[in-house]
Amino acid sequence: SPYVEKHHLFGGTRNRTNSDQDGLWVWICRTHHEETHRGGALMDYLHNRGQRAHEETHTRKEFMERYGKNYL
Repeated sequence: SPYVEKHHLFGGTRNRTNSDQDGLWVWICRTHHEETHRGGALMDYLHNRGQRAHEETHTRKEFMERYGKNYL
């Protein structure tokens, strides 16, 4: 599909808002977007990359306080 959808790397109402504020989202095709919501390797990869991006300017403790979990 030539269409893409915005995928927030961290879900739930609060974490979607945080993801928007922190720029932790990607444009992704519908097929892969649906795949991320089923869990598995792609979701794990995106969580990992999102946390690493956040930790370029914040501590791990700050990430965990903001997103509630360590994905690394």
